[in-house]
Amino acid sequence: MEEIRDIVIEKISEATGISPSEILGKRRFRDTALARHISMWALAKLYNYSTPQIGQCMDRDHTTVVYAVNKIEKMPELFKAKYKRVLREDIYHEEDQSIA
Repeated sequence: MEEIRDIVIEKISEATGISPSEILGKRRFRDTALARHISMWALAKLYNYSTPQIGQCMDRDHTTVVYAVNKIEKMPELFKAKYKRVLREDIYHEEDQSIA
């Protein structure tokens, strides 16, 4: 799980400009919290991890994860599509390397 978490956080970090350590940290600045919420949402919706699993690997309570996932789910589809695309590019790239 932590390997997937690290990949997701790295990709969200690149897309948002927020460092992985800040995403995993405790700061509550708006941009940092948004990047953290996007990461939690991606783990839940794109990788099918449970909220307790995400909470454990990100050092958060599962109710915080539920809040984050719901918050991002309410965002416009175009907003979510950007991050889905960023994460899918990474998945396809890794699959191409494993085939070679």
